[in-house]
Amino acid sequence: MAEKTAMLGSSIVGTSSVKNYKDAKYLLIVPGHAVYVGREAASAHLDDYWIGGFKGEAKFYTEHAFAGISEAGKDEKSILIFSGGQTREKAGPFSEAQSYWALSDQHLWLT
Repeated sequence: MAEKTAMLGSSIVGTSSVKNYKDAKYLLIVPGHAVYVGREAASAHLDDYWIGGFKGEAKFYTEHAFAGISEAGKDEKSILIFSGGQTREKAGPFSEAQSYWALSDQHLWLT
């Protein structure tokens, strides 16, 4: 789906064939709520690999990221933004947005 990605502030932007933002037809924003710190896709549904959020919600964060990618993939003129800052001290400089992108990359959803 994403031919290119760029980091803008505390957001990660993935685009399909959009070469210029003026060419975009849809903007999809997936706001982060916790920081994923897992290193492999199999960890994504486990609460122990998320900093912040609430117990039992790991699967919802994963589903939310996938839903954004899935919707963006329906039209090549879509832009997907994972949004979320460096809100969790235990995660260090890793932002919610970066972690959602990493999660999606581990699942190979961005290819």
